[in-house]
Amino acid sequence: MMMFNHSHPVMTRSEVWSPAAVLEQFGGDDALLREVVALFVADCPERVEELRSAVQQKDGEAIRKAAHTLKGAIANFTADGPTLTVASIEQHGRFERSDEAAATLSQLESQLEVLLCSMRQFLDTSSGCGE
Repeated sequence: MMMFNHSHPVMTRSEVWSPAAVLEQFGGDDALLREVVALFVADCPERVEELRSAVQQKDGEAIRKAAHTLKGAIANFTADGPTLTVASIEQHGRFERSDEAAATLSQLESQLEVLLCSMRQFLDTSSGCGE
C-alpha cells in the first residue's frame, strides 16, 4: 500500500495534469489514453516502493535508476510538479546524496497522491480521494 506524507504543499488536482492536453498527445484516442492512465495508476505504487527502498538503503545508483524509471512514466502526463521533483531525486541519486533524496521523496509522494487521485477521477474510480 502506498503511504504518503502530507507535510509538503502540493498542487491542486487541476494543476497536476490536463487530460485534454494529454489526449491531444495521444492523437485524440480516448480509449488509448484511458488504458495508459489505468496502467500508470496500477504500476505507480510499485515504482514508488522501489524508489523508497533504494532511498532507505542509501544506494545512489538504485535511487537514480528507480527515479529515472518513474520520471519517464510520469512525464507521459505532465512536465511539471512530480516530474520535476523526481528528476531532482534522480540527480540526488547520481551524486550519492541519499539524505537529500529522502527529503525530496516525501514531496514526490504528496504530489503523486494528488496526481493519482485525479487520474482515478478521470477513470471514474475515484473512491477514497479526499479534497
